[in-house]
Amino acid sequence: MRQPLIDTAKRFSELQTEIEEVNEKISELQRDTFGVESEETEKKARQLFAEVGAAKDGADMSDQIDELRNERKELEGKLESVRSELLEQVADIRFPLDGTIENQGDEVVFPYSEEIEEDVLEAVENVLAEDFSKNGVTINTEAIIAETDSTDEAIEAVERRVSRLRQTAEAQYDAADHVESLNDRDPKVAGMMFTLRETGESMTKNELEKRMGLESGDLRGQLYYVLDNDPYLHKPDQEVELTSTGEMVIDEYVDQFGEPTWGKGENESEEVEA
Repeated sequence: MRQPLIDTAKRFSELQTEIEEVNEKISELQRDTFGVESEETEKKARQLFAEVGAAKDGADMSDQIDELRNERKELEGKLESVRSELLEQVADIRFPLDGTIENQGDEVVFPYSEEIEEDVLEAVENVLAEDFSKNGVTINTEAIIAETDSTDEAIEAVERRVSRLRQTAEAQYDAADHVESLNDRDPKVAGMMFTLRETGESMTKNELEKRMGLESGDLRGQLYYVLDNDPYLHKPDQEVELTSTGEMVIDEYVDQFGEPTWGKGENESEEVEA
């Protein structure tokens, strides 16, 4: 990995830890001052103290909580800035492969020339909301491992996995553009994503069409186009599910444009080829 990405990933991890520590301090002060870790109880207690009266110590503790919340807000602002920087760098992520391939029978290993630090790898996983041990390709601190006995298939699988990671990072970095683009596409694309998000289930194409009130075959063009060209959906087996990027984009779409509407026979001028 390139050094700037490593440095940014470490800073991202450090900021996450700092925010967790501040949250723990706030929780501890809430317990000590108000008896429970509850913002609602804290709000009621503060109102009571303001109306009825409270000792100076109680006011001091409340002030400390306010100061910690301000500190957390500042850290969260820094985290968001570093997150954006890290996503931009992950969009062109490169792994330190040593140029050899080891076919070990039931898996194919692509070793690194140097180990990736655990906190760096975890930071990249966290910023992408990805699991590096899923989808038949494992990315760990020492190698990339494809679960297949074919070297050719392993090469293709690793290329797809890394390409998808880059797409995911780019989509999250340019989320606003993706939301605008989604609004300009065939409404069944947003409809698929919304339906999968609302149900929280993976589905076959036929199940998805039925759930959306469409006829068999109505999604064939859109579904396979999105699977091949966008980082929104993936199909690990026979069922389609949203990626973390797909969840983020459809959530922001709904926030901006409301729930999508679709229907059989609407504009299918794009994405019609399987």
